[in-house]
Amino acid sequence: MSSTTEARSVRREVEAFAKRHGLSVSTVCNRALGNTKFMDRLESREKRDRELIKKLRKYMRERDEQSKQPIT
Repeated sequence: MSSTTEARSVRREVEAFAKRHGLSVSTVCNRALGNTKFMDRLESREKRDRELIKKLRKYMRERDEQSKQPIT
């Protein structure tokens, strides 16, 4: 499972748990981890990872295209 997929899965699990127990997501994270900002940070890391993956793929695509050009 990719980290992005796992992050989404965890987010859904925590949201469902919070709803079942009448708690906020930040309260669940605070009680479990001592960190009220965990879900916000997880989402931020997920977004940053997507941006880095996009940049990495662009780099590889451009290098592949350059390598197809004849050497002069």
